[in-house]
Amino acid sequence: MSATRPNQLRFIGALFVLAFILLHLGLEYFQGGIQSHHILNRADLPEISNLWGLLLPLLAWFLLGTLAKRLALSKDANAGKKALLGGLAVLCTSVALMVSFKLDQSTITGLIFQGLLLAAVFLPFYRAEYFLSVALGMTFAFGAILPTGVATVLAMISMICQWLLWPLLCKCWRLLRPAAEKSSA
Repeated sequence: MSATRPNQLRFIGALFVLAFILLHLGLEYFQGGIQSHHILNRADLPEISNLWGLLLPLLAWFLLGTLAKRLALSKDANAGKKALLGGLAVLCTSVALMVSFKLDQSTITGLIFQGLLLAAVFLPFYRAEYFLSVALGMTFAFGAILPTGVATVLAMISMICQWLLWPLLCKCWRLLRPAAEKSSA
């Protein structure tokens, strides 16, 4: 990857996210005002304005920079395609969650969310493409803060499983496997 390519990816991605957020906020503004959401959807808790979505281009700038660096260091020629497909799959899932929530289909919303939690156990949701896809996919319905929080929780679950749980289980398996082979012989 050339030296200008990561900067182009960052710039174009952040510009796309900025256009998306401005369109979203513009639609809200002209349809009665920019919305605010109560924390945990409880009226006794503070409201968070959707104007915080203006910070998403900065998040995109940072995450796309880390993605570009990872792809530049990758020896896999298909790493870019894999990142794009993974990001698009999670984006579609997040959009489906948002649509089911907007259509008041709580059962479907719950199932999709549980599917995301389960996917975080097996997939690297700590990577930039997954994190950004979750944050952007649900922004239209939930604002920017809640989806970014959900993406953070999914990333933490994924990191714990990928970096701690799975290596620990593999190590235990390797330690126990020779003992099992000796006892069966």
